[in-house]
Amino acid sequence: MVVFKNLMSRQQSEIMTNALDLAKTAAGFVSNQSAIEPLLYEMKQISNQPSFGTILTRSDEDALFRIYLQIEQYLMTSDPIRTFNKEELRNKASIGLRTRLEEYERHAMAPSK
Repeated sequence: MVVFKNLMSRQQSEIMTNALDLAKTAAGFVSNQSAIEPLLYEMKQISNQPSFGTILTRSDEDALFRIYLQIEQYLMTSDPIRTFNKEELRNKASIGLRTRLEEYERHAMAPSK
């Protein structure tokens, strides 16, 4: 499949390509920010590292995926204002980001041997 980027398309520019954007966007949907405060703190710690730049390390991306999945779970089951579904929350992620998230999720959910 070939996807052509329309430089004038606002919708295209809203597609997230990194785990920090994904986690921050999901956190923005939470109506009671204090409920996810430890996760917000952890996100801030990752993004404030001196080595943090435009390219995430594998461990940073994994940590942000773990944070995202916890926020996603909260939004699907516990948010007092609105209940989201998984597709709704993930639909702005680029194909590559979504693939990496789903690989992480499969690996994280796999039973330990």
